[in-house]
Formats: sequence, structure tokens, C-alpha cells
Amino acid sequence: MLALLALNANRQVSVDRLVDAVWDEDAPSTARGQIQICVSRLRRALKTAGLPDRITTRPPGYALRIEDGELDLQVFESLVTEGLAAAKHEDTKADAVRALEQALAIFAGEPLADIDCRLLRSVAMRLEERRLGATEEYIDLQLQLGRHHEVIDDLMSLVAEHPLRGRLRALQMTALHHAGRQADALATFQEARRELIDKIGVEPGAELRQLQMEILTSDTDGAPEDLPAAPDPVLVPRLLPPDIADFTNRTETVAEVRDLVRAAGSDDGSATPVIVAISGKGGVGKTRFALRTAHELAAQFPDGQLYAEVRDSDGRPVSPERVLGRFLRALGVPGSAIPDEIDECVALYRDRLAGRRVMVLLDDATDEAQILPLLPGSGRCLVMVTSRTRLGGLSGAHRIHLDVFQPGSAVALLERLLGHERVVAEPTYALELVNQCGGLPLALRVAAARLNARPHWPIGRLVERLRDEKHRLDGLAYAGSDIRSSINVSFEDLDDDGRLLLARLTLCETAEFPDWVAGPLLDWDVDTAADVLDSLVDAQLLDVVRTAGGTRYRLHELIRMFARERLATDPTAERLAALRRLIAGWLFLSDEAHRRAYGGNYTLIHGGSPRRELSAGLVDRILADPMQWLDDERTSLLTVIGQAADIGDHESCWDLALSMSTLFEARSYFRDWRDTVEVALPAVLRAGNRRGEAAMLYSDGTLQMNQHRLDSAGARLAAAHQIFADLGDPHGAALALRNLAWLDQAHGRMDAALDKYGEAITALESAGDRAGAAHVLYQMGYINLERGELDTAGRHCAVAREIARSIENQRLIAQLQTLQATVHLERDELEQADRSFSQALRMVRASRDRVGEAHVLYGTGLVRLRQGCFADARAVLNEATGLAEHGADQLLVGRVTLAIGAVHAGQEEADLAVSYTSRAIALFDQLDARHWRARALHQLNSIAAQPG
Repeated sequence: MLALLALNANRQVSVDRLVDAVWDEDAPSTARGQIQICVSRLRRALKTAGLPDRITTRPPGYALRIEDGELDLQVFESLVTEGLAAAKHEDTKADAVRALEQALAIFAGEPLADIDCRLLRSVAMRLEERRLGATEEYIDLQLQLGRHHEVIDDLMSLVAEHPLRGRLRALQMTALHHAGRQADALATFQEARRELIDKIGVEPGAELRQLQMEILTSDTDGAPEDLPAAPDPVLVPRLLPPDIADFTNRTETVAEVRDLVRAAGSDDGSATPVIVAISGKGGVGKTRFALRTAHELAAQFPDGQLYAEVRDSDGRPVSPERVLGRFLRALGVPGSAIPDEIDECVALYRDRLAGRRVMVLLDDATDEAQILPLLPGSGRCLVMVTSRTRLGGLSGAHRIHLDVFQPGSAVALLERLLGHERVVAEPTYALELVNQCGGLPLALRVAAARLNARPHWPIGRLVERLRDEKHRLDGLAYAGSDIRSSINVSFEDLDDDGRLLLARLTLCETAEFPDWVAGPLLDWDVDTAADVLDSLVDAQLLDVVRTAGGTRYRLHELIRMFARERLATDPTAERLAALRRLIAGWLFLSDEAHRRAYGGNYTLIHGGSPRRELSAGLVDRILADPMQWLDDERTSLLTVIGQAADIGDHESCWDLALSMSTLFEARSYFRDWRDTVEVALPAVLRAGNRRGEAAMLYSDGTLQMNQHRLDSAGARLAAAHQIFADLGDPHGAALALRNLAWLDQAHGRMDAALDKYGEAITALESAGDRAGAAHVLYQMGYINLERGELDTAGRHCAVAREIARSIENQRLIAQLQTLQATVHLERDELEQADRSFSQALRMVRASRDRVGEAHVLYGTGLVRLRQGCFADARAVLNEATGLAEHGADQLLVGRVTLAIGAVHAGQEEADLAVSYTSRAIALFDQLDARHWRARALHQLNSIAAQPG
């Protein structure tokens, strides 16, 4: 525990993190209490040591106060920083050596070696990596000062301990070369190559290969002193690394480059080289693709192939000057003849390539400025550049973007890496491993390397380990290949705002999300935040997804895990504030979507949660079609409701859940509706939020009503009505009473229903809820229809339709058009009824209201039945059945089934008529729809009374 506090000196460490450190995932129920006891003991021990008041309580955890110079790690970092700064100047390099020497002397062995703690293992690895990095800098400086003899023995020990560490090998080769031991230096390269191939199956990196070339072509005996320049040799450089034996897929893309080169070769007068810019996220296989392509095309460039990694092992860009120096030496220019000025280097480089067919492969470029000086002037050359960015500034480049593998291609790669038999023996686990790696080739290669190192492991064993998302990135590291480090290269290229946004995007806990979320996450306006969002796309850390609703964004799963780790470093208060702003944005949009769908802020109550307003133009773009927006954002909305509950924001939780219920109802998304109730109702009950409780009981009762679970609906709506009344909320009480009236109507208690509707409409009009009042008139009109009061039904319909038109509530207008058509039908005005149903059908289809369409088709089928067009009636009613079943409107399914029975009765098909009518009766029984059951029994008796 003390180690974790010290590693986070002067920063808060939460109790939860301390619990994880001490017990991993097996913490006892008393863990938090035991942590408090341990803290007390540590305080006493520190006080005894003369360090009182060093552990302070900072909710929700503790912090260890450390003064400057008290912590070895801080002293080490300070000395390393001092040494690296001094190393930049020729006259202070000796001071740099002394500072680094003092820093390394602080280490007395392996960091945190005596502490068995999963949480600290990665920290220990980073500390050890930092020590090794400082050691390499120290030795490099010694070599620059000509002390090569002094470091050779140390290097031998270090290389023996870390045989796969490329920079140590490079330093050893340099020291031996400068000591005049050229043969030993070259033997070191061969030894390094054997180790790499035997243990992890890869060739040495570009740094070692380039160093080998420099030693082989050196015009000195290895001593650092300059010698007179020799005549320029005419060399044909062959710097390409070996081809990739297990290259998989992408053959069509290789052919694309091959065709491009072939077409360019037929144009001998071209003044510019062929440039191919290959982009993709880290680990997607850009280098392997480029190498395979380069080897296939090498014969077409007989004057040589140049290759350079233009980013160093620490992820920093290599300067164009340094790359030009390597290329010029490979082209036969002695070191003493290479100009100091970059402009002169570029001119000499292009002069050497003039008229020659040379391929240039530049791997892992940072930006265009790094590449432009390395472009040949000759039109006969080919330049291939790989980069994590798209390099849009490379004029005339042919662009290829590589994406992650699809499952089939990824499994094929696993078969190449692990062997066909091993993969086909565990196909389910192989596919899960592919999904855990997100189809990223580097991740698959690392996973395969781990499995190849443990041939006794089944694939399933690694898969089970990787299921823990908190530690998956740890599991995808082996022998120097590390997914976390690969992602971190792109992460470090971002500015501070980009890093912060990437971390906070993980607060969007869905696979995809819209662009506007960047604004609340950064607490900026959306347009400015969008520029930062685009920088993540440029860095291949964020994917763009095209959907019917517009452009959306997605984090690759492994990048999401990396970003979550970075989010954990964001202070808790700031993280919560960002999430609250995000929730406020969703609340604002859900309110606006409801207003646009319902013509105003009707049939709904709201809580007191803040809204984060978005600009009018942006809202118009997002909500051009509110129901399409709902379809696009259903998953996000459900997730945000859950997040609000998780952080105790019960007010926003019920407010957003209730706002969505009206839209879910319009689309018959009953499962989603149920999910919101199951999250929000417990949240408000835990918080004692009575108005939220009433709102969620109302929502749940309305859902049960839509699913025709009448008894449970009645209980919930009655409870909601009572709470609203107790709280003095007449609008909420009126909405609940309106739905209680509908239940009376469904049970055939028409007088009771009209009484409740009358009371509800008065309260709704007082609350200014015009749509709610119109909906009540609509339902009253159907009661009038049932009673044969056709004129009254028509008047109610006309008044309600005028309201619906004034507020432009298209769904309600279509419903009232259907009611008007039904009035015509009951008056036996079949032509008017047919026209009205046709108009209603156009409306519901335009708004994609499938349940509304089912109701209209049901009415149309009744018109055809009355007209005696039995075949047409059956076809229309069958279509209505499918839509009603899809919308889970079982009452309508029963009514349509009853109508189909009437069609068969009209055709004197008694058996079928009885079958359909009996089916309808069974469904009405199941739904406790007594009124409709009585009508079905009457129809059954009528069929039985038919002659024959």
C-alpha cells in the first residue's frame, strides 16, 4: 500500500484502487475497513520515523505528501532529465554522463521486486524500462566521448540479460566497431539476428540493419577519426528488410500498386515519381503490406531499393537530415562528402537518383514535412510511404487505406501463424480470439506468439485470460511487441486536447457515437471540439462510420481499452462533470425530438435536470427526422440512462427515460421502453424521489397498457395518479387519469371511461397540453362510435383534428384521419371511407408508423369486406396482421383475425370462418379484452346460424 501511495506522491489514490492493489479481485467484504486500519498503522510508522502528517485523507481516498528530494524515484527522474538536457550540448556531455551515472546508482536491484501485486507489476515494468533507457543513453554518451573500450564489458553483460533489445545490440556493435573490432561487431549482428529469428520469428529492425551496412561499407578501420574521402563508388543499394513469410490477404491491394507502377512505367516522360501513401491505425499491417509489395516490385527497380524507418524506437520522428545521410552513404557518398545543410543534402540526393529507377520505402512517417525532402526528383522512381495519418498534403499521391481484418481473413492469419490443425481444433475459441483482438493484425500476431511460446496451451486458455478487459492489453504483449505501446505512439503524437478527448470518449459507452458529444466532453462549443475530434480521425485513433443517419464515430475496442486507462488518470470530479454535461446534451436532444414529433412539449412532464443546449443549426441537422434519430441513437440513449443511474443522477435518469417513452411508443420499441423503466424506477426509489417514482410508474403503466396487460397497467397508473395528486402535480395526474380512462374503455366500462376522460381533458387544457387534450377527444370519439353516436364522434374528431393541425402533430393527424374514415365506414359511406383511409395510409407510411399503418389497413380491409371484395379484403387484412404482430399490438392482431373470420363467413367458408373467429376469441381471452370477446362470440353465433 505504501508503494502505491509513494508512486502517486502528492496525488489522491482512491480506496477502491488500494483495495485492488492489496487483494486483486478477491477482496473480502471488510476490505475498506482493513484499508483504514493499514493507513492508521502507516501513519504511526511514519510518525515514529520523524515524518508526521504525511498521509492525508482526500475523499474518496488518501495521498502521501512527499517533499522534493525525499523520493528516490523523483531524484532519479530529476537526474535523468538533467542528464538528457546536458547531452544536447557538446561542451556539457561529460556533465550529462555524471548525472546519468548518479541516477543509475540509485537503483539497488529490480524495482518493486519484493511486492507481489498485479496492479504494481506494470509499474515495475515501466520503471525497469526507464532504467534501461537511461542506461542506454549513458552508454551512448560514453561512446560519443570516445570511451568505447570502457563500456564493452558492461554491454556484454547487458546484452546477455536482454538479448532481444535492439538498441543495446546497436551500442555493442558501435563500441566494437570504434574499438577496431569490425569482425566482432558484424558477428554481434549475426548473433542478434539468430536470437530474434529463433525466439520470436522476426528479422532485426532497421537500426541494426543500417548499422551493419555502415560497418560493411565503412571507409575507415572503425576508429572515430575522419579519414580523407575516397572516390565515390557506384553502389546499388539493397536496403529492403526480408520479405514476410506469413503475409496474409491484401493480395488485391498489392496488385493495385503493381498496376499503378506498370501504368506509370509506360509513361517515360513523367516528371514526378510515383508516390503511394499507405495509411492505417498502428498495428494494422502497413509495414508488412509495404514490404511484400516492395519485394514483388524490386526487379522493376534495378538501380536499387532504399528503406528507412522514419520513426525511432521511442516513437519520435527521425529527422530528414538523418535519413538523407543514410541514403547518401548507401548510394556511395562518403560520410566526409555529405553536406551539413539540408538543402544541399536534398540536392545531392536527387542528383544521385536522377535518371535511375530506384524504389524508396519510408516506414511510419509522422507528417508530410518529414517526407517531402526525401522525395526523388526523377519520374522513374517509386516512393511508398506508410503512416498512421493519411498524409493529405502529398500532392499526386495514390492513397491506400488499410483497415483491420474481417473475421475470415483474421482466422486465416491465425492459421498461418499457429498452424491449420491447431486453429480448426478450436474454431469457436479462434473466432473469439479474433474478436478480442478486434481483427488487428499486430494483436493477432502477439497472441499467436504467446501461444507458439506455449505449445501446450490450447487457444481457449489465452482467450479466457483475455476476457478480462481491464488486463487485455497486458495480455497482448510479448517479447517486445506490445499493443499498448503501439497505440501510445499515436497517442503521444496528439496535443493535450486530443489526448483528453480520446480518454473522455470512453464515457460514450456504445460502439458508435455522434460528433456533437465532443463539445460537452471538452466543455467547448461543438464546432471547435469537432476539430479535435477530426485530429483523432487523422491519427487513426478514431474510425468514421457512414450510416443512413449521417456520419458517426467508433473506437476500435483495443484503443477504447487504452483510452479507458488514460481516463482513469482524469480527476474524478472532472470526469463526473464531463459525464453530467454529456447527459445534459442527451436530455436537450430528447426534449427537442419529442417536441418535433408531437408538435410541442405535450403529453409529457419534465424534471429539474439541466439541459446543455446545442445550436439551432446543429439541432436542425441532427433532428431533421426525429424518428430516424431515435433509430440511430436507441442504444446510446439506453446507455446514458443507465450511466445517470450509476452516478446517482436519479433526476436526469427518470427525466430522460420518460422523454424517450413517448418516442418508443410511436415505434413500438417495447423492449427498450421496458429497459428504461427497469433502470430508472429503482434509481428514483433508492433516492426517495417521489415525483420521479410517479413518472416511472406512469411510464410503466402506459407500457403495460400498450402490451394489453390491463390489470398490472391499472395498478401502476392508479399509484402514479395518487402520487401526482399528493404532490400537487395536476398535469402528471391528468396524464395518468387519461390512461386509466383508456383501461375502462378496454374493459367495456364506457361511462366510467367518459367520466375520467372529461376530468382529464379539463386538467390537460389547464396545463396547456393541447396534444393531450386532442388525444382524449380522439379516444372519446371511438366510444361514441361504439355507441352509434356518429355525429358526436365526428364533432370530437373535427375539434381534435383542428388542434393536431395547429401544432403540426403528424402522428395524431393520421390517427384522427383514421377515426374520421371509421365514422364514414359506420355510416356506410364506403367511398368516403375508402378515400379517408387512403389519405391516412399515405400519412403513416410517410412517417414510417408501422402500427399506425396496421390500423389503417385494418380499416381498409373492413371497407373491402363491406364492398363484398373478399379477396382484396383478405389480402389487405393479412398485411395488417404482419404489421400488427411486428409492432406487438396483440389486441389489433385479434381484431384483424376477427375481421378475416368475417371475410371467410362472407364467402360461405364456414370452417375457416369458425377457425379464425375462435382464434380471435382465444386471443381476447388472453388479453382480458371483454368488449371484443363479446363481439367475437356474437360473430361466432352468427356463423353457426348460417344455413348449411
